[in-house]
Amino acid sequence: MINALNNNKSDTYQFLQGAIDAGWIRAWQADLEPILSEIKKEQQFTQMMGGIRARLANMRARMEDENSFLLADSDTF
Repeated sequence: MINALNNNKSDTYQFLQGAIDAGWIRAWQADLEPILSEIKKEQQFTQMMGGIRARLANMRARMEDENSFLLADSDTF
């Protein structure tokens, strides 16, 4: 697998997309991963990491909405 990542960008993107599809959300980790250094500046990589960050922002916003909803209801008890 490591050789495929080093030598074939197409395989690298397939592995990365597979991880994202399986629920991987550590975009910060990809920024630090030396094996991904060759593709970090490419548009496809940037878009993939942007998608993860957008999903995380959406999750955070939903959690904030749920927390404010729960806090608002707690005054009635």
